[in-house]
Amino acid sequence: MSAIHQWLTDLALMPDIDIRDWASFHYAYDSVTCSAPDLPARLAELGEVSGWLSETSRVVTLHNSPVALENLPLAGEFYRDDLHWQLSRLPRGQWQLHRHRLTPCAAAEATHLGEHVEHLQAGRSAGRLRYWRLWEADQEQAPQCRIAVLADIQETHR
Repeated sequence: MSAIHQWLTDLALMPDIDIRDWASFHYAYDSVTCSAPDLPARLAELGEVSGWLSETSRVVTLHNSPVALENLPLAGEFYRDDLHWQLSRLPRGQWQLHRHRLTPCAAAEATHLGEHVEHLQAGRSAGRLRYWRLWEADQEQAPQCRIAVLADIQETHR
């Protein structure tokens, strides 16, 4: 039995845990470093995504839209289907674009166990950011969490 299958079995026995908030994934990662002239084209290659972007003069929420820069970006998180991106600013006019692929699979083939977590969206009292917090096995097969990726933005209108 895989560690992830065992974790799911153990979680199902806990009365306060809703097992539907968890999913098994095969996880893949890569990243690219971009300079200021290259960044707009690299972000345009993402196509239509959802997420958020923080620039020096604004914060934008995206809903199935291309990432269009008006100023220098500070950070951002985007998603589409099983792809999740994180943009972070580096020193000396460079940015790192991290790409995470989460492919749902059976627990026996999974590399990570995902847990849904929610955070309030800044500036929007009714909005919530939903993340997959990803757990992986350490050397002793104990769960450890090293990353979370934006999975959904839920906006409720009052």
